Amino acid sequence: MMRWRRLDLPGLDEAALRREAGSWHLEGHAEFIDGANRWELGYTVTCTLDWTTTSAVVTGHSERGAIEAQVMRSPTGGWALNGAPVPAVAGCTDVDLAFTPATNLLSLRRLPPHRVWLFVPVEVEPEFRL
Repeated sequence: MMRWRRLDLPGLDEAALRREAGSWHLEGHAEFIDGANRWELGYTVTCTLDWTTTSAVVTGHSERGAIEAQVMRSPTGGWALNGAPVPAVAGCTDVDLAFTPATNLLSLRRLPPHRVWLFVPVEVEPEFRL
């Protein structure tokens, strides 16, 4: 399970990665406030074992009402949103759900393996001692 606290807006996000025979599933839930709207969104992104995105589903609601969006990739690389073709994104590799950092994982998983050091700032309680 991965969890994030948004820094740009009040909100939280959590996601988990699950492998099934022949596919990966990134499943998560985000809650955030954007202006006057409070959003609660669930999402699932499905990929092949080599991390090629095949579909994404987002469901949820805000004060504006319910949302349900399904993005599907065709075998030829075309994309459809709720069944309607979207030629402007034909050939794109991934779906980037802008409200969550979780979808950044998909392109990172396709990179060749390297050893890297990451500096992650951590807030430490003043009483913490080694």
